[in-house]
Amino acid sequence: AILNCVQPMVCGERLRSCALLRRLVAVDRARRVLTQEVLHRKDKLEEAVWRKNEADAHLERNMEEMDALHRRLRYQANELRQAQASRDEVGRVLEETQQNEREALRRLRTMTSQLHCYEVMEKKWKEDRQELESTAPSTASRRENRSISAEDNANGENGGLFGDCLRLSTQLAAEKHRLRGGDCTTTERVTALLSDESGLPLDDVASGLEVLLALVRDERAARIKKKHDMIQRQQERDRDEKLCVVCQDAEKETLLMPCRHLCVCKNCSSHVALDRCPVCRTTIEMKLNVYT
Repeated sequence: AILNCVQPMVCGERLRSCALLRRLVAVDRARRVLTQEVLHRKDKLEEAVWRKNEADAHLERNMEEMDALHRRLRYQANELRQAQASRDEVGRVLEETQQNEREALRRLRTMTSQLHCYEVMEKKWKEDRQELESTAPSTASRRENRSISAEDNANGENGGLFGDCLRLSTQLAAEKHRLRGGDCTTTERVTALLSDESGLPLDDVASGLEVLLALVRDERAARIKKKHDMIQRQQERDRDEKLCVVCQDAEKETLLMPCRHLCVCKNCSSHVALDRCPVCRTTIEMKLNVYT
């Protein structure tokens, strides 16, 4: 009877032990699954953090490239504005030179018209002179008196012209000597050729003006070249003043304190070895980025 009572109790304990064991196995299996899930999620989180860091670094590199591109574009825009100003200055000089040439041509036309009038008057004076010389001395007293009166009138009217012709001939010889000798400036030559009192014939005026126009063109080309070289040197000086004194490549962007010298770029200022100002050798206490 005792054995019969003990045997069911042992069987019940075994069943409870088996049930507990199965429950422990299930809990352990669930713990392992949960641990694997946690590790998997941790790996995913670490991968996401790494990707985020990579994206941030890539974004920072892109921002630096955009800043460098912006600086280059701004520098090129400044150079373009300076080139436009230089071209406007050269155009202004050319316009002034062309205006001076047009004024010289206008004065030449006026002088040509005056010379033509002088030639017509000289021809008429010669014809009158020949007519007076061909008059017969045996003409009647009345015609002789009229001829003498006419001659006196002609001499009175043309005497001044004859003197002018002699004076102009003398001036022409002197002007030819000056043009051959080259002892006067281009402006003086043009003034002498276009003067109302020069009295030069048309051929001499034309040939002299061709020489003077060639001199004017050479002088204009020399002035334009000199102006262009001066503008180019000024642009180079301005460009050099904007560049970093250390690398001579990037623009000056960092202000050094306390000396207040704006002389280095952002990259050069970040070097640890730069502890003194490159200009005055003062110890650097602070660096300020300046954006223009």
